[in-house]
Amino acid sequence: SLVGCTTDEHTATLIRNAERIAIEHPDSALRIMLSIDKQKICSKEDMAHYRLVMAEAFYYNRIVPDRDSLTQPIFDYYYSSDDHTKRARAMYQSAISLKEEKLNVEALSSLLEAEKSLSHYSDPRLKGLVHRTKAEIYGSECLFQNALEEYRQAQQSFREADLEHHSIYCNKQIGQTLIHSHNFEEAQTYLLEALNYAVNNGLDGFIVENVLLLLELYTSTNELEKLASLFFEYEELIKDDIC
Repeated sequence: SLVGCTTDEHTATLIRNAERIAIEHPDSALRIMLSIDKQKICSKEDMAHYRLVMAEAFYYNRIVPDRDSLTQPIFDYYYSSDDHTKRARAMYQSAISLKEEKLNVEALSSLLEAEKSLSHYSDPRLKGLVHRTKAEIYGSECLFQNALEEYRQAQQSFREADLEHHSIYCNKQIGQTLIHSHNFEEAQTYLLEALNYAVNNGLDGFIVENVLLLLELYTSTNELEKLASLFFEYEELIKDDIC
């Protein structure tokens, strides 16, 4: 049924519109995609595009896309594609689903495929996401040096994309990894910079994340004065997390 027919223009336009707004307005993009009647999608190419945009709409709404119905089919379709823009996106979405299932080897393989396609065009935002996801996988496997290298590359890419929040969030992840590596002095530098950004922008959740890591750091280094000062400064924010 996907061969020899043409997807109607209204359906194709809906998919393109959802794709265009998915990053900035993910909730609206997901609503558009969920409104589409799949029976009106005729070609294999259009179905792959529909699944790719649907996977991204879920992802940008912080919902891991389903592997069986979305990310495995787009991996299979785009793996040998010359459309590197869509191929890189498909490989990344595949990796997200695999990582969620703790299939880390397969997820890394998919991320490496995304990198291959990213070498054909410039998308610093997606490149940052790929490096950051690789770093998270390496960190979960206690490969901290590999994780640090990937986080630093992710941060550089986010800066190129002018994504300050993503870049600063890498500070927190780098600091956390440096704590695991017992590089406490450098970890403190990264975490304090992230904490300062969180305070200046009123990001309570991000404040808590960084304060808890700094408390862990000061406990490890036995810097009790710094620990006490930081604890009492942010006690009201962090008490629920500590409890």
